[in-house]
Amino acid sequence: APAEGDDLAQLEAALADPDPALRRQAVLEVLPRPEAEPLLLVALRDPDPGVRAAVADDLAFLESDRARTGVLWALRDADPSVVVAAIDALEMVAAPGDVDALRPLATTGEPSVRERAAAVLARLDRTVLADVEAGEERNHGEAAAVEGTDR
Repeated sequence: APAEGDDLAQLEAALADPDPALRRQAVLEVLPRPEAEPLLLVALRDPDPGVRAAVADDLAFLESDRARTGVLWALRDADPSVVVAAIDALEMVAAPGDVDALRPLATTGEPSVRERAAAVLARLDRTVLADVEAGEERNHGEAAAVEGTDR
C-alpha cells in the first residue's frame, strides 16, 4: 500500500491521464481525507461522468463545507449517473437546508434521478422532522418549567 503522500501524488498524476478509466480508478482508490479534497474538487470538472460520479461518492466521506458544496454542485451535473451519486453523497453530508436542493430533482428529469431524489428526500425529511419535533418537545418542556417557576 502506498504511503499517504504517495497516493495523492498518484491521484494528481492519474487525473492528468487521457484515459478516463485510469482517472476513475485513481479516484476510487484514493483514501478520502482532507488532503485529497482540493484534487477531488477539481476532478468534479472531469469530462468523464464516471470520474465525476466517483468524486461525488468520495466527497461524502469528507465532512467539510467545501466537500458538501462540491456535492451540491454535482447535483446540477448534466449526466444522470453523476446526479444519482451526488444524491447518495448528499444523504450522508446534508445540512438542514440542503433538502431544498433535492426537491426539484424528485419531480423532473431522468427517472433514475427522480426516484433516488424522492427516496433520499423522504429519508432526510423524516430526519429533519424528527429533529424539529425533538426540539419542539424540549422547548415545550423548558416553557413548562419556566411557567412553573412563575407561580
